[in-house]
Order: sequence, then C-alpha cells, then structure tokens
Amino acid sequence: MASIKKLFAFDFDDTIAKTSSSIGVQRKTSDGAIDASFPDWLLDNNIDYFEISNESSNPFYWMESGTFAEFETAKRHDLDYIEANSFEDVYDFSKTSSIDVDTASPINKIIGLMQSAHSDPEAKVVVITARAGSGKITSPAYGKQATTTNREDIKNFLSGHGVDIAGNHISTTGDADGSAAEKARALSSYIYRYNPEIVYFYDDNKLNIDAILGLCDKFYPGININAFWIDKGGNVSDAGSC
Repeated sequence: MASIKKLFAFDFDDTIAKTSSSIGVQRKTSDGAIDASFPDWLLDNNIDYFEISNESSNPFYWMESGTFAEFETAKRHDLDYIEANSFEDVYDFSKTSSIDVDTASPINKIIGLMQSAHSDPEAKVVVITARAGSGKITSPAYGKQATTTNREDIKNFLSGHGVDIAGNHISTTGDADGSAAEKARALSSYIYRYNPEIVYFYDDNKLNIDAILGLCDKFYPGININAFWIDKGGNVSDAGSC
C-alpha cells in the first residue's frame, strides 16, 4: 500500500472553479402533487433560484451549485416541517453532466493551494465532486438524457492550470447519490489507499464538511483531519479539525 504524508482533497464546483452548471429542484406532496408552498419556503429561507422551467405543469426551480448547497443546509435545518408534511424533493442534475472548460473560472486561492500541493513529493492531490462521472443523467424536468463527461472535463481544466492528476484521483460521487456520506466514503477510500499522516479537505458545502469531520471517530488520532470552508468570494476559512 502506498504511503504519503499529506492528502489534499478538493470539491470542484465553487471550490476549485465557478461554473455555469445549475441544479433543478421540485417539491412534491405525499400524493405526488406539486407542493404549491415550495416557492414561499425558498423565499423564507433566502434561497435564490434564477429560473423556473415548465412552471404551469412540471415546475423545477433552478439554482447555481453554491445556492444548492445553501438549499441543502436549509432543508436539514427544517426537517421537522418537511417530514411532518411528507414532502419529497426531486432533483434534476442533467445540467451538471459536463463542464465548459473554456468558461469555467478558477478560484485562484484554491488553484494556488493545489499547485503547491501537487509539487510536494510528500503530498497527494485528489478531487471529490458530487458530479456524476459516467453513464447518462435523465432529466425529470425535460424528459431527456445527457451523457456525462465530468471526469475528463475536470482533468482537462486542472491540466490547464498546472495540476495534472490521474483520472482515478477524481472521485465522482454523483455516480452513487452525490451525498455528503458518499463524499466521506470516497475520502475514506483515499485514506486507506495512501495512509497519510494528515488530511486537508476543502469544500463550499457545510454538510460535506460535517460528514468529513465525522471521520475523526474512525481515523483520529492516527490521522489528523483538517476541513476548510470556501465562501462565495473564494475565501478559505478553517471549519474544524481533529
């Protein structure tokens, strides 16, 4: 088994780069009807969607990936209300099937960290994204399928910014369900593979950060885990460690 001193793991969207990809959300009632109160819930929780598709018959509320992270946090904080009303959320990830490398904008602080870590012989750099990496994504909003190219797109984007990493160092947890738990499982597999002394994890989604810090029970004190949160301005904040 390979062994290194430092493992650096980065989310992609709104951590490494700003992209034009968006995610659609629809909320249904227990009988499968559209929840008419959903727009008010989004407004009450300061969730800014920029588009409604098929508003009259099959409405999906589209939001940028950073806003979707805020949506997930708001949903977790309001689980009692959602469960009491037996609401079910439907997601459309079809617009995250690929990345326009030419228009994706690097978050320079993170790119700099990646470049430095990539040049360190005692470090390994990996990407753990909620995007899917293989197969097709079906759109419940439009009834179409989109072929995923994210792993190759991320590889090409990073190569263009001086970070050449292998495809097997890009984990696409959207091939499962893209959840925070899947990100934690992906990071665990890298930890088992490389047995680092210290782990650095960077993400803009606080749910993912909480899941990663939950690995402390499994790996600490043998392995030190440090998590960092990336805000909308690309600033890096210490989010906890063990």
